[in-house]
Parts: sequence; C-alpha cells; structure tokens
Amino acid sequence: MFAFSSLYDWDSNDPGHAVVWTTPFEAYRLTLLGPCFELQHAPIIALTSNGGTVTAGFDSVLVRGDRCTIQSI
Repeated sequence: MFAFSSLYDWDSNDPGHAVVWTTPFEAYRLTLLGPCFELQHAPIIALTSNGGTVTAGFDSVLVRGDRCTIQSI
C-alpha cells in the first residue's frame, strides 16, 4: 500500500511487473496478477486508487483499456 496523488514516471521490463515513481525519489515495484501484455509498449499508464491509496489486491494498472490487477507492491 502506498499514498498516491500523481504518477511521476514508470517503467516495465516484462508484462508482469511495473515500477512506478510517485516522486523523483520514491518508487514502488508492482507485481501484477497475470501478464499485462500492452504494458511494455504503452506510452502512458494510469493507476486506480481509493481515497489516495493504492492497495494490492484492490487497485489496478490501467493500460490501453485493460485493467491489470496489482497482486503485490
């Protein structure tokens, strides 16, 4: 779980993981529940959050219309 108000940057080396930066100095590695095939080729992504908090098992990475559930942070 982490507090989230905006996405500073992100990267992905495989369809099952993403690293997101909420600031230039704060990063989180997200393991997704299954592969998110569009992730590595997408120019932008979004994160869902509830009340400004991203929680594994409840929130997702949104990529080109796909919702990829976050398994662990």
